[in-house]
Amino acid sequence: MLRLDLGEAHRILARRWMRAAGCWASEGVEVETVTVQHEADMQFVGQTHVLTVPIAQTDFAREDLMRAFEAAYWERFEVELREMRAQVVSLRTAGDRPAAARCRSRA
Repeated sequence: MLRLDLGEAHRILARRWMRAAGCWASEGVEVETVTVQHEADMQFVGQTHVLTVPIAQTDFAREDLMRAFEAAYWERFEVELREMRAQVVSLRTAGDRPAAARCRSRA
């Protein structure tokens, strides 16, 4: 089970992408050339260790995120805790543009 307001998470990631795309466009960067990665920091409720899980798209499904977290947890600790509830601690969006675009934006 995953503790998460899915609609709010979708809105947060979409807003971050739109804001970043606007910044890059204002610098003359073609947004299509930008690589964007979304991630969620997750943990089981009551535990202190946090694992970072990649998010493939802004409108991800709850089940996909939970499966990714369970796989990351298994890879790190080699244990399944299906009876525990997972939660998203934070969401992150990062983008990178090609070196040529970085140079043009500084010109």
